[in-house]
Amino acid sequence: MPKQIRMPKLSDTMEEGRLIAWRKRVGEGVKRGEVIAEIETDKADMEFESYTEGVLAQIVVEAGATVPVGTLIAVLRLPGESEEDMAAAGAEQAQAAEATAASAKAPRAAGAQAAVVAPPQIRLAAALGKLPLRGAVTTRNWNTVLKLLEMLDG
Repeated sequence: MPKQIRMPKLSDTMEEGRLIAWRKRVGEGVKRGEVIAEIETDKADMEFESYTEGVLAQIVVEAGATVPVGTLIAVLRLPGESEEDMAAAGAEQAQAAEATAASAKAPRAAGAQAAVVAPPQIRLAAALGKLPLRGAVTTRNWNTVLKLLEMLDG
C-alpha cells in the first residue's frame, strides 16, 4: 500500500501549513531523512524530511497552497510496490485532492482561523502522547483516558 504523506504538525500551535516548495519531483527516489519539502508554519519555515524510503509517486498539494494539518499532500510508492497498488489507492487520493481544492476556494472572514477537526483516531493518538510510557496508571492518567473516551463518543 502506498504511503500517504500528510501535512505534519510541526509545532504545538500549528493548525495549517503553507507548502513553500517541493525539493523532490514526481518519480524521484526518496531516502529516509531526506528533505522532500519546505513548509511554512505559524512560527517558522521548516524543512520536511521523509520518514520512509520510496519513490515520490504523486504530489497532491502544489507549492504555495495552504492546507490544514493532516491533509494529504503527497504519496510515496514504497519499494516493491507496483503501479496496480498505486491505482488501487488512487480513488481515496482523488477525493482528498477535491476536498483540499474545495477548502482552498472557500471564502473566510478576515482574521478568521480555519477550524481543524481531527478524526477521533488522530485525537486519540495525540492525547495518548501525553500519557507516560512507564509506570502505573495514575488518577491524572485515568482522567485523560476518560476524556479520550468522551471524545470518541462525541
